Amino acid sequence: MTRDAGADWPGMQLHNLNRLGDHARAWDALVDLCRLPSPFMRSWWVDNAAGGEPAILACCDDDGTLVGGAAFEVDRVGGLAGGVERVRCLGQGPLAPDHLDVVAIPARRREVLGAVGRWLREGDRIIDLDGLSERCELPFLLDVPVIERVAAPYVALEEADPVDRLPGRLRSTVKRSGNRLARAGFEIRRVPSEDASGALARLFELHDSRWQEQSSFATGWDAFCSAAEAGMAAGEVVIHEITDGEVVIASELELVAHDRAAFYQAGRLTDHEYRGSGSVLKAEVLRWARSHGMVELDLLRGDEPYKQEWATDKRSVIRIRTGVGLRGRTAAAAANSWRRHAPTLTSALARLRRS
Repeated sequence: MTRDAGADWPGMQLHNLNRLGDHARAWDALVDLCRLPSPFMRSWWVDNAAGGEPAILACCDDDGTLVGGAAFEVDRVGGLAGGVERVRCLGQGPLAPDHLDVVAIPARRREVLGAVGRWLREGDRIIDLDGLSERCELPFLLDVPVIERVAAPYVALEEADPVDRLPGRLRSTVKRSGNRLARAGFEIRRVPSEDASGALARLFELHDSRWQEQSSFATGWDAFCSAAEAGMAAGEVVIHEITDGEVVIASELELVAHDRAAFYQAGRLTDHEYRGSGSVLKAEVLRWARSHGMVELDLLRGDEPYKQEWATDKRSVIRIRTGVGLRGRTAAAAANSWRRHAPTLTSALARLRRS
């Protein structure tokens, strides 16, 4: 479905779509041209991962050729008088997409950015974009400060065997645990696309049993499954498992875009006899990515200690929040103020409870 986007430039129209439809292949080609191709901008993600109403902006020439665009979703927040409209990155929230950006033919990027920026400034709304690439120009275009910057480590796959450059202790864990699990009859397999639903169910069970209290991922599970199954059919979502043919003790899911893979979710059994299975599986994923021509494995947002053991470098993902119109500016200012003061208030409440 196409809606009036109200932001045409000479020789270019901006269409607001619910789905990419016939533009999917051209959109993916533009993602491949990005300075940092992100799997969270691929068509299978854009068409399936929205939590709100999709607002997929497609910038087209007069002959209908796609030259750029950006993927957002729209909902409403606040209970008074129907709330205020909010624009977020598509999939933002529990699915935590990273390295998001505008897509465009390089020669038309300035025009595309201008059209997307004009659309964002329309109406009375909050603009809350989380997971933007640190190279994205939207913060400068909208003239708003970054309210959050989060590290995103990655592994550069330069070695013939990327496991060789791991810290000695980690290499030892991978080798010893791999040998022990092999003697017990376990092997690593790549899940075929026809087993997508079963593999996703097993991953969810392993993830939920391991990180249920620390993760909000389950709240976006239905949307993720729709996207992941489409991605597996396209060959751009890959699941590896450790199994003895009867029980799966570890599972890890990667997303692929062009020459980059991204570690997205994992789960494992925590029984002592299966110790080290997560490290064994990730080492195999590194080898798989290198053998398939990937230049890096992105570990995505979060600078957890285990990521630092595997990573060779890191980037950042950023978040901006601003408002357009009176209600939008008021709501965004209140949200930003709460974000600044929430840690102090939380600490004060904790002290009161202790006393």
